[in-house]
Amino acid sequence: KIHHQDLIHVLFRYRHIHEDFLPLLTLLLQYKVPLDPVNEAGNDALMVAVCMNKPDIVEMLLKHGAVVGQKNIQGENALDLAAGFAEEALDAQDLQFLSLDNRLLTLISIAAASSQQDQAGTVREQALNRTHHRIVRELLRKEFFPSSENSGQILARNLVLDPVGLSQLVKKLTAATAEDWSHKEIEENLLYLGALLPAIDFVSTYLQALAAMKVKLLGQSNAVDTTNTLAMSLSAGIIATMEKLLLDPDAINQAYTDLGQCNYRSLFVSAATDSIIVATALAVNYESQVLAPVFSNLFDHCLTVTTAPYVQPELRLEQTPKPGVIAEKLMGLGIFAALAEAIDAAWQEAWRSASAVKTQRTQIAATSSAASNEAMWQEYFGLDLTNGIADEPLDDIVLRFDLPPGDSDLLQQSFASALAPIITKSDILKLPGASAEVNGLYADLMHRQLNMLAQLQHGLRQAEADDALAVST
Repeated sequence: KIHHQDLIHVLFRYRHIHEDFLPLLTLLLQYKVPLDPVNEAGNDALMVAVCMNKPDIVEMLLKHGAVVGQKNIQGENALDLAAGFAEEALDAQDLQFLSLDNRLLTLISIAAASSQQDQAGTVREQALNRTHHRIVRELLRKEFFPSSENSGQILARNLVLDPVGLSQLVKKLTAATAEDWSHKEIEENLLYLGALLPAIDFVSTYLQALAAMKVKLLGQSNAVDTTNTLAMSLSAGIIATMEKLLLDPDAINQAYTDLGQCNYRSLFVSAATDSIIVATALAVNYESQVLAPVFSNLFDHCLTVTTAPYVQPELRLEQTPKPGVIAEKLMGLGIFAALAEAIDAAWQEAWRSASAVKTQRTQIAATSSAASNEAMWQEYFGLDLTNGIADEPLDDIVLRFDLPPGDSDLLQQSFASALAPIITKSDILKLPGASAEVNGLYADLMHRQLNMLAQLQHGLRQAEADDALAVST
């Protein structure tokens, strides 16, 4: 019969004779030797294997039921030890391939086991509270796990930045002062939301600049629905803008500089790249499914808000919408505040312009109706009836109808013209008083929605051209 303490004793005795050790360990595990007895330091078999830096032994012990959460006399468990050793190697720049690779694989194996054994996550949280290195914290927070098919390989899953969670973080940040959130706190929140280090570095720059951008992007509305929708638009915009990282692979690779030439560095880069691809695709899909239809139906949204108060709405100056009404509606649909306000002003200008044109045409029509029949025949058909119709060659009659279009068509034409300066000028992309870096971040976000507006304006112009062609034909 094998004594409970014998396994620990054997592990220590054969720690430097790896070839002889594994067969003996396998035999002991087949006899189902208990793994929970501890040595004088309170370390159980799993903790000893961690100290030995032998990931294959760690994996064997875990498969045979080793418990991650058992603590030694220092209050540390196997995950604490694994995280601590990995952190020491990274902090000391101990980038010897085998040593660091083994430390990382050991940490990943034990972290994966702790997720299965400890559904509440208390073991991981304790390890997180004891560590500071970004890469170690990423491994503790994320779902990396050793491959069951290929020894020494690591796989990753569920590593996509949550846009809804990011929108909640945006709301918290905008409700706070700049001093309330440190870079470390922002990074920790993003890590919790599923972002890997390259995405954290990218998104953090936007969130730290939020204090300077929030009025232009999110406005000052107190409506909860409007705040939620705008925060989601901003979240999607930031994540979609991460496409830039995919165009610069070095930007992703640099986030893992501390790994040096570690064999697993390519895994981290690959996992981060895949995560960014999925996250940006989801964000772009949100923009195309939610925001793009808002812009494609922008004319109808503005018209509905304008005509809603009237039983018999008409294109008249008296029915010009009050400033801010359209903007509030558009912000509630997810359009950034500065752009919504610019569209609001453009709509008012279009309404006034179209109303003036309609009034002028009405007056001209009234004057024309009082003219003589001869004058109308002369105007519309080019016939001179003063000497009788027989003098005119009927074969040369040309119809020259120039009737005013309907109110809606007229308003669309005026709206397209009023939108042009927003699109062609760069004023909407400028953030007064901001640094060049922050202004660039703001312009990136605003430009995404400005492109959608440009597509609408192009559509209105094309419709106007089609109408003109139809009339001329």
